[in-house]
Amino acid sequence: MKNKTFKNTDEFKQRREKIFAKLKNSVMILFSGEESGWERFRAASPFVYATGFEEPDAICVLAPGQSEPYKMFVRPRDPAKEIWDGYRYGLDGVKKDFGADVSYDIKDFYTELPKILKDADAVYYSLEGTERDLHIIRAIKEYVATLGRTGRGMLPIFDCKEILGEMRLIKSAQEVQWLRQSCELSAQSHKSVMEQVWSGMNEKDIQAILFKEFFSRGAHREGYFSIIAGGANATILHYRDNNSPTKDGDLLLVDAGAETHYLTADITRTYPMNGKFTEAQKDVYSRVLRVQKELIAMVRPGISYSDIQEAARAKLTKELIDIGFLKGSVEENIKTKAFTKYYPHNIGHFLGMDVHDTGLYSINGVSRKLEAGMVLTIEPGLYIPEDDQTVPEKYRGIGVRIEDDILVTPTGQDVLTVSAPKEVDDIERLMSIAQRRA
Repeated sequence: MKNKTFKNTDEFKQRREKIFAKLKNSVMILFSGEESGWERFRAASPFVYATGFEEPDAICVLAPGQSEPYKMFVRPRDPAKEIWDGYRYGLDGVKKDFGADVSYDIKDFYTELPKILKDADAVYYSLEGTERDLHIIRAIKEYVATLGRTGRGMLPIFDCKEILGEMRLIKSAQEVQWLRQSCELSAQSHKSVMEQVWSGMNEKDIQAILFKEFFSRGAHREGYFSIIAGGANATILHYRDNNSPTKDGDLLLVDAGAETHYLTADITRTYPMNGKFTEAQKDVYSRVLRVQKELIAMVRPGISYSDIQEAARAKLTKELIDIGFLKGSVEENIKTKAFTKYYPHNIGHFLGMDVHDTGLYSINGVSRKLEAGMVLTIEPGLYIPEDDQTVPEKYRGIGVRIEDDILVTPTGQDVLTVSAPKEVDDIERLMSIAQRRA
């Protein structure tokens, strides 16, 4: 059976035309990746971005100016192997279904590459520190050797991110539509998990519920390794064990997103396992939520990423002073970085085909300004260590993070994950369903 995520390849044709314009007289080489044991294969994001093709052991070469600028090297059809590993499009299929101008057997890549490089000014290829790099460099040297005594040196090699990273940063109308789908199904899944959890459940059981909700709503895969953290585990930023039992009174932090069309959501919600925030939990949670709302309201074209980051530090530091965890002024605590004890991470990141997506955060040392079409997360948090003797006992071990995915629009922002509840009253009302069921 054919496996094809993208039913229409027009989006990829438009992307290639833009890549061609930026490449000019250079050649770009993209690899899909290799299968690893029994793990489910996901083709590399840069490769899929340019092709829409998802098979392993495939190479795309883009060479504008040549009569066949879109070249694909793929595995040939093999009925015997397809019985074991699934359908292959083969050399004909990659032209018919994915628009390649010419196709080759993957085994012929290194033989053909020196010919493809004819008259190229540069090569765009992302070095990986693998044996493949040596083959690419050898092929470039073979091409240069054919030029004779021209004085031409080694072709310069640039990282593909120089072009693709910046292209991926600004989402097309089609990408926004696909990303909305990922964000909405992820948000609805988070909401459904809230309705189904209760104190005493193991974190791994909650993860199982989450996955069921993702895939029943049409997710293609998990967007990244989910964090399901109960109690003090929520103070571990990248907690991944997801295997501890929860207990009555625990907060649960769920950081998870589903992927569709190679675009992932990234949502974090924090809520009480027994359906009711304690006074201390509500105090910390409300402060984080207030800051998050204020930061989201700042998102608009023209504001710099660093402006939001600095505002996050200042606002969260003020909350830490107001609650009594820090002493002195906001400026003093920022200068000494005292706030990092409770807020050690940045305010967010770009989002797209990868959860921490490509794109420069600063240009020539200056924080870049947001533009319409960018998507970023806003995720303030406060994490009080379980053994922190400097704060009242009722606050120890509380970890709260609230994260939403924000599309920068021409006039402001659009919260793509708004369907996931985050107001205290909404969460407690929804959680009461689970508690009645338990």
